[in-house]
Amino acid sequence: MKQYKQAGLADKIPVLSAFTVDESTLPAQQDAAVGMFGGSNWAQSRQSAEQEVRRQLRGRLNSVPGTYAFQAYDAAMLIDSAVKTVKGDLTNKEAVTSA
Repeated sequence: MKQYKQAGLADKIPVLSAFTVDESTLPAQQDAAVGMFGGSNWAQSRQSAEQEVRRQLRGRLNSVPGTYAFQAYDAAMLIDSAVKTVKGDLTNKEAVTSA
């Protein structure tokens, strides 16, 4: 983002990002990220049951976890719920997919 702004592109071509501008990158980007747009399926400020997971990750990493960390967490929880639903029987692929 810093180089993008320095090159004068920020005033000509807007940044519409899914992962470039988020809570994990803003500390490094600082003011260079002003005016950039970022969309995500996660937000650090979101109130949810996963808030404790975010707190623990932040404590272990000593930084804000990125979106990919939360997507991995969501994927693991989805797989876990499917395995529990089929009681560990992964031979029935249709049931696993449905779960």
